[in-house]
This record gives sequence, structure tokens and C-alpha cells, in this order.
Amino acid sequence: MYEVRYLLLAWGLPSLIVMAFGVQHACGFVLVGFGGLPWCWIRSWSRGQWSADGFILQMVFFYTPLACAALFNLTMFVFLASKLGSASAVMSTTMEDKVRRRMMAYIGVFLLTSVWGALGRTFQVGADLIVG
Repeated sequence: MYEVRYLLLAWGLPSLIVMAFGVQHACGFVLVGFGGLPWCWIRSWSRGQWSADGFILQMVFFYTPLACAALFNLTMFVFLASKLGSASAVMSTTMEDKVRRRMMAYIGVFLLTSVWGALGRTFQVGADLIVG
């Protein structure tokens, strides 16, 4: 039963996104490929080149899934850290230390890899606001 739900979600959601782009392309609103529009998934355009439609699509199809994935990862790290804090009665001291150090390393790597992307987007948006 879970496999059917997984397959519907894993294949259905991307199929819906592709179909939405296909319908928009058929209607003359070309967003993917060489449609003459100055649009990219991860670039914010300035100097009047950006449209509200492109902004909304960028938010819906790029930043919303990205934010959901980051929130899920953060939630899992917090959940695991809290479980590790309460698991001391079950694990031995040496095993607990190893697991705790490894978990802290995972959290550190997550934060290290997340911070650079967030800083890059912040500086890019800030530069566009200053220039524009």
C-alpha cells in the first residue's frame, strides 16, 4: 500500500509539473528553453526584466520545495538530537559519545553547507536592490 502512494507521489508530482509547463508552452507562454525570456531558476533579474509570473513560478517550483527540504532536514536533525539526549540509559558511555559526536558532525556539515547558499542568495538579492 505504501509503495503505491510512494510511486504516485514520486512520479505523479514531477509529471504534473512537466504537464503544467507543457500546457503553458502550448499556450505560447514559453518558460523553459529558448523562449526569449530572461529567466532562470536561481537568478533574480533586475532593471525591469522580471515579471510577476516568473517570480511566482520561481517561488512555487524552486524555493518552496527547497524550503520544504531544508525544513525537513532541520526537523530530523532536531528530532534525532533530542532522541540522542534521552537515549543515555540504553547506550553505553563510549557508544553514546561516538553517536553524539557523529550527530554533531552531521549538524555541523548541514549548517556549513546551508549557510553558504543562504549567504549567496542574500548578497545577490541585496546587490540587486542596491543596483536596481
